[in-house]
Amino acid sequence: MAKKNKEEFNVYVIGLKPEFAKTKAAKKQNPNFVPGPYKRCYYVGYSSNTPEVRYNQHITGYINEKGHCVYQK
Repeated sequence: MAKKNKEEFNVYVIGLKPEFAKTKAAKKQNPNFVPGPYKRCYYVGYSSNTPEVRYNQHITGYINEKGHCVYQK
């Protein structure tokens, strides 16, 4: 019988800068996105950390235990 993981996770949403929609990465990941004055790109993720802690990791730079960069470049 598999052991159940009781760790809780938080879902968070971060509004990206409007300039992001103009990048090659954004256009590749969202080919049907049509920019507009009231449209914005968002990053949706989940973490065992609180949304505030995860946001600070995203902004300040953070490398997780596996050695992966989990921040904005």
